[in-house]
Amino acid sequence: MNRRDFVKKGCTSCLGVLILGLSLESCKSNTVFKTNITDKKIKIPIDKFRQTEKLIVRINTLDYDILVVKNKKTYKALYLKCTHRDNPVYLADNTLSCNLHGSTFDINGNVTNGPAQENLTIFDCFIDKDELVVQVGKA
Repeated sequence: MNRRDFVKKGCTSCLGVLILGLSLESCKSNTVFKTNITDKKIKIPIDKFRQTEKLIVRINTLDYDILVVKNKKTYKALYLKCTHRDNPVYLADNTLSCNLHGSTFDINGNVTNGPAQENLTIFDCFIDKDELVVQVGKA
């Protein structure tokens, strides 16, 4: 094998490992909880937050996921729908990003980078016994 082929194969291999590493990093699994809506409410067992402070809630009747964030004893539920062009918003560490036009939001749903100009929709939450209840519509 000549030098040119060696470098070409070596660089291709390195690039493959780098891409695999980056894709695995971006696929770092966030905890997803699948449930249903009953009477415009989502009920999440509080014990789901024992090992995580961020829980993605997936409901098959909603177009977008909901991110529930625990901050000490309070909870915030964010609808993961970009306010710019109705595209999904994805969680990476403490940043929420829209892949369509690059809008970003902080973990509280506030716009940190446009073109989105409105913050993410926040749903009311309350604790009822051993469940967190997310109100996804007017009662």
